[in-house]
Amino acid sequence: MSKMSASEREDAAVKRQQAFDAWHWWAREKQEKDAILMKEKQKEREMRCLKAEERGEQLRRARESYQSWRKVKDEELKLERHTAVEPSSTSPFPSRGKAPYANMKPLPLPSRAQ
Repeated sequence: MSKMSASEREDAAVKRQQAFDAWHWWAREKQEKDAILMKEKQKEREMRCLKAEERGEQLRRARESYQSWRKVKDEELKLERHTAVEPSSTSPFPSRGKAPYANMKPLPLPSRAQ
């Protein structure tokens, strides 16, 4: 190995410093980009959580609404069952268990035109 002259040593030191500065700049840039990406991901995560909470709240309100509606309908059905009157035999509305319009006479068939 030959000995380096002072100017070669100085050139090598400058190159090493430039390489270190370039690496240091790259590392700082990467760190800044990573920080920005992490903030964006955190915002997205928070938005998804908010949307999920909002959807959960909508589902809870819908469930409560349905349950209150169901309770009212059940009460109406109970009252209807207790106050139900069997239809008369001439009524066109059949009672439960009968075929629709079972107590009505069939309509005459149309005659064929010749």
